[in-house]
Amino acid sequence: MKTYLFAATVFLVVVFASCSSFRDRRQSLDDAGKFAETRGPKLQTIALYEDRRLSVEVLRGYLTDPDPVVRSRAAIAIGRCSDKESLKDFESCITRGTDLGTLESCIYAIGLTRDSMGRGLVGMFLSHGNPRIRSAATEAYALLGAGMALEKPEELETNEAGASVNSEEIDEEKEEDARRNFEFTLAPWRLNLMDEDENVRFIAAANVWRFFPGRDKLPKGRKPYVPQNLAEDWNLACVDDSPRVRSAAWQSLYLARVDPWDETISLAAELDEPESMMFALVCAARLKAGQSVDMLLNTSVSRDYRVNVNLIGALGGLKSEAGLARLLELFPYKAEDENEPLEFHYKKAMCAALANSADLAKQSVLARYYLLRCLGFREDEAREISDGSIRDVGELVRTSKIPRGSANERASVVEKAIGAYAEVFGAEGIKVVGGLAYDSDPIVASAALSEIHRKPDMKSVELLEDFAVMDHFLVRAGVASSYAEILKKCNAKLHPEEKEEGATDENALETAEDTAVDDTNYDALRNEVLRRLLPFLRDEDKLVNYQAIDGLSSEWDYRILGRLRAELSAHPGFEGIDIRDSAVSAIGAVSARCFKNYLDQILSADLMDSMPFSIEVEDSGQFTESVPPGVFRLARNQLSSFILYCFHFEGTADLAELYGAVRALERACEDPSIAVRNSAKAAIEKIVSASMPSVGEPEAGSLEARQKQALESISVHVATDRADTGTLPFDVQNDLLSGRVNVLLETTKGDIRLELDADVAPMHVTNYVILAKRGFYDNNVIHRAEPNWVLQFGCPRGDGWGDAGYLVRHEVNPQYFDEGIVGLATSGPDTGSCQPFIMIRPGYHLNEVFTAFGKVTEGMAVVHLLDKGDVILRVTVE
Repeated sequence: MKTYLFAATVFLVVVFASCSSFRDRRQSLDDAGKFAETRGPKLQTIALYEDRRLSVEVLRGYLTDPDPVVRSRAAIAIGRCSDKESLKDFESCITRGTDLGTLESCIYAIGLTRDSMGRGLVGMFLSHGNPRIRSAATEAYALLGAGMALEKPEELETNEAGASVNSEEIDEEKEEDARRNFEFTLAPWRLNLMDEDENVRFIAAANVWRFFPGRDKLPKGRKPYVPQNLAEDWNLACVDDSPRVRSAAWQSLYLARVDPWDETISLAAELDEPESMMFALVCAARLKAGQSVDMLLNTSVSRDYRVNVNLIGALGGLKSEAGLARLLELFPYKAEDENEPLEFHYKKAMCAALANSADLAKQSVLARYYLLRCLGFREDEAREISDGSIRDVGELVRTSKIPRGSANERASVVEKAIGAYAEVFGAEGIKVVGGLAYDSDPIVASAALSEIHRKPDMKSVELLEDFAVMDHFLVRAGVASSYAEILKKCNAKLHPEEKEEGATDENALETAEDTAVDDTNYDALRNEVLRRLLPFLRDEDKLVNYQAIDGLSSEWDYRILGRLRAELSAHPGFEGIDIRDSAVSAIGAVSARCFKNYLDQILSADLMDSMPFSIEVEDSGQFTESVPPGVFRLARNQLSSFILYCFHFEGTADLAELYGAVRALERACEDPSIAVRNSAKAAIEKIVSASMPSVGEPEAGSLEARQKQALESISVHVATDRADTGTLPFDVQNDLLSGRVNVLLETTKGDIRLELDADVAPMHVTNYVILAKRGFYDNNVIHRAEPNWVLQFGCPRGDGWGDAGYLVRHEVNPQYFDEGIVGLATSGPDTGSCQPFIMIRPGYHLNEVFTAFGKVTEGMAVVHLLDKGDVILRVTVE
């Protein structure tokens, strides 16, 4: 049957390609000139409807507009709205014949809908005669096939008897059918990896990772299934004649979490351009065996610092004595390097690599020496500490022998070194870190304080108390962060039977010596930390509030729910989005634990048959004997009704708090912020899933069966999604910009020129230009500078937690996040505001996740030089 479908698809492609009469692009642009007068208002209306999500029907109407530019923009707007009902309109627009620009936009927009039903329509254009259309179809097809790759069945873990240890039985026949379906689906797309057009090959190589779920989403012991023919084509793409195609193919290997093949690794050793080499190094480090190790150990220092940063990370990722020795041999700490303009990149990367190889680094005198020098110790001091001559390192730090208040690179490097030193040396390293808490630089002090949690005892808690009332918010945030982590560790010790979803061993004590003889009274420690953490909820700074909420999310005490609910109303508006989002997630985590604890007791009373799940209960005093007045209002969905009936039969304050928490989550489903709404829905689902019986299929009529039936009947009320209601600093229908806009950034290390594209992201460009003209970005501190990754600025607070007082909708587009591309930072869908970032290396997994709205045209060398703490002196719209 599938063979016939494939033949039919090929026939349709041939017929369509021969019968369709697309106009020449030049003629299309010439014809479009006559629409210039009416185009502006139409494009502004499209932007308004896209932003407000007022009516996709209106946007669909523009697909038949005589102006091809309007048709193209409308198609993209519909795709951004993820409206799956518009597939038939796209199909109609395509099949009746249209210009190349509209066809290209329609195909890309189908991909943005993420509706797999559009795969057949897009697949018709994978072999189109025009490379622009093939490019759009290649990307859209990958978007529609995201995550469909299968696991290798032969990689299943087995026990000693050879039986599968997975809880679910594997149906080999179904898996074989699924693999054949995957290969069949991939077949027409795979050919574009070998396309004659370089851009088509690049797009295919840059998107092949989308078909794979990533190793972090696979069951333990399983690897993704890679068809042999795809593996062969992928290998060839990794050594393509085009450097851009090679780079994209290697990055896809990294993003797909697919192990590179030995023959590809051997070819990678001969690469002589940085873009491919950067990703080849990290892919080789993943194998940790055979030719990959030989390649890494024989790689020399490059002329391109970005390759060196990746080499540092790859050698650290080996976690072997040979890798650590080679790392310290290639990149030793040299005093003469202090003035090298890019040396801070190496130092930060080395700190991260040594932390990654903590067990080995702890035994290495050279590794310890390197970290001590990064912390600011003089050469003689670092050597004496490394060989054990100086014992009381903490006292040495507190006596101010370490330089204070030097250039911002010092603070940036020390911040990384603090975390690395604490990671490598555990409780011993806290002595050094504790001394740095007294540093005059708030960045350094905050980083040191946030690591104190690695030694969770009363002495550490008392040390933190000294800094809890400091003026600088970063210092208080560091204190709150350590309190939060200590509270999490106490709760993990007190409740070892329950491991939080996504938790790792980092939530336990870090070092063997800490756990070998552990006589800590975790209950007393937890109570003391909780007492000291709660006041941070009322701190004037929202970063400090967030750290407190994060710690409370680990609690099992129902009384915490009331404090978390209060945070939802204490932080209204767009300034409080992050806090409301965090509070909602914390309410879900705590509620799930509390409800699970009481559910078995309630169900064991044999009350299930008398509990309806579709009721509406008002404050009529119906249950006044067991329910305090005013505890509940209208029960709008079945989960709150279920809890309400549980409360009626139990009459405990615990369930009253739980009912109030669920009602707060229901109201949060209608929050103005889409981020909060999504978190609220996820929190409600967490409560339901956490309460489900952990057994497989329970016996009919059993307590577990009735519990499962009751919870499965809960249909959570989900508010209709709607646009964020913040006030933008411009009128979408009158002020929206178009075309290209040039901007000059004057920084403490030189000038950078940007070209912003208002045709692909008009809301973002207009927003940035208006903020720039207001002086919003003048004298702005760069708050994020990741080695060989991104440079980020624009936060009015200087810590990444600030915004402009409103949010901007996503405007995802086909622009790839190559080096020098400018995007807007977000914390989820449609949560951008004012923080641009500049790519230092390609990052193609950011496509369709963030909005690219410009690029660096001059001054990329300055971008590489900038570090955290440098300043954007002035931004001028030219």
